Amino acid sequence: MYFSGELSVDPSECTTIVHVKPEKAFRKFLHFVTIGAVSDKEEYETFTAVSILQQFNRALRGAGITNIVRLAKDDFDFYFDADGKKDDLKEAMEKFEFETDDMDSEVFNELLLVVEHEDEAFKYYIDVKIDRVHKKGEFPISVRVNALNNEFSVADGKDSSANNKLKKVFKTQNTYDEFLASKQVMFEEFLNKLELEIKRFIITDTINRKSDKKLIRPKTAVNSSKSIKHHHDSEPVFYGYYGCDTYLYHTMLWSDMCYSHNIYCNDISIIDEGGADIMSVGDEGFNAGEHDTLNTSEEFEVPAGADTSVSEGSQFDDAIQASDSSVSDSGSSWTDSFFGGGDSSDSGSSCSSSSCGSSCGSSCSSCGS
Repeated sequence: MYFSGELSVDPSECTTIVHVKPEKAFRKFLHFVTIGAVSDKEEYETFTAVSILQQFNRALRGAGITNIVRLAKDDFDFYFDADGKKDDLKEAMEKFEFETDDMDSEVFNELLLVVEHEDEAFKYYIDVKIDRVHKKGEFPISVRVNALNNEFSVADGKDSSANNKLKKVFKTQNTYDEFLASKQVMFEEFLNKLELEIKRFIITDTINRKSDKKLIRPKTAVNSSKSIKHHHDSEPVFYGYYGCDTYLYHTMLWSDMCYSHNIYCNDISIIDEGGADIMSVGDEGFNAGEHDTLNTSEEFEVPAGADTSVSEGSQFDDAIQASDSSVSDSGSSWTDSFFGGGDSSDSGSSCSSSSCGSSCGSSCSSCGS
């Protein structure tokens, strides 16, 4: 089990909205006959790479976060910490600014900043994804926070110690519930602190926030931290960053511990060992020992009678379909697939902020500059 949160940030910047010509034949026809009214639109944020990273540098340091793991622009790594260096955030930012000229700073599609942090409760891995070009209505900045309980970390190959450390949590249902409740309070407090620092250093229109408890259900038992498989298109804890697996390992044991101690599980998201959603469980949960949902020695099953919503795209799709469970439809509707679901009232450039000021430059025609 680990905690996961996301802050979606809409900075108060000027935005240029442009029409994107469709590629499929039918939508090309619709684009033509409607004079572009049903075409998709993209938003181009006017912030530069250097300016937005400077703001996040101040926000992260304000939250006490000084360890950087990775800094990438359009999939090119400007900085990657393969050795676990400490207090290197300032160094990496200075390197980026020095090696990035004005043109490079203005022309980019995506920035990725990954940092790590540790306090008395958690080891945090945080990735900040900044999309200068994005679909209309989407927020350009996403801050994902993963929190691993640091008291169960293993070191020097002593993976067997994780089971012993976990036993006190699973002693009774009450000890389990109290542990999760206390840790969730600490996690939410950290999210509060991070959100306040972002608002302090970045002028925002909106910050949306969500958090979740995620329980990993491996396909088979994971017997050592060295056998953990890495996935680069998932949450930061699955990427394989330096030292992370020693903190992540105990989460691979959590599923079987729930099963063997018949823990009542509710209000959680169950994911596979690559981070893909398997199933969400609502208020009406299930007793883990009465089903093979969390038993890695058996095939996965959806617990009967529980408040569940099954997702597609995990390692367990075949098992779920074989059990005749209903899989939620994650695709778009027929109308969305053809027409894009966009607002056809925008025909040119506009500004997403009510007070653009002089920072817009000539790219934002609605500002009158």
